[in-house]
Amino acid sequence: MKWLLIAILTSLISSGGSTSWAGADNIPEKETPRQRLETLAMWKMMESLNLDKATADKIFEVRHKFLGKRKELRKSLDEDFNRLNAALRDEGAKDKELSTILDGIRLKRRQIISLHDEQYDDVSKILTVRQRAELVLFLKEFQKQIRGLLRTNRSSSQDEGLGHSRKNKPARDVFNSQSGSEE
Repeated sequence: MKWLLIAILTSLISSGGSTSWAGADNIPEKETPRQRLETLAMWKMMESLNLDKATADKIFEVRHKFLGKRKELRKSLDEDFNRLNAALRDEGAKDKELSTILDGIRLKRRQIISLHDEQYDDVSKILTVRQRAELVLFLKEFQKQIRGLLRTNRSSSQDEGLGHSRKNKPARDVFNSQSGSEE
């Protein structure tokens, strides 16, 4: 089962999200790799928690309630990182400008954390205590597997000469481990 998950994720990441796999007929064609990963996480979570259809539907409803809000915040956060990167390259950038951008980044990160907390509260109203405990462990393990897969994929790309220099690349949110895998 673990090898199947890794194979699916590897093909998903390496294809840029265009790969379709058996049983994924419910995934819209225009989903991004992040959206496909979130969908896969939801499927695996439902399987892991052994949820009935009614409970699974409620969980999906909660997920969709917060998905759009998080997507908007992430997009805005990415824009802030791009602005910060541009401001740092500009020799004339004032500390006040940098400070304003940094404050915006910090605020949006807090909002994302708050959304995660709100989502957890909503899910807690649906799941039993035992299911919530299983969910927490599932998410921890799933994120660990994704990070390992990404690390392996990144190192193999660099080994093949496909690695790129970070010079003049947009900054990434190194403080927010949730931004790259989620939810």
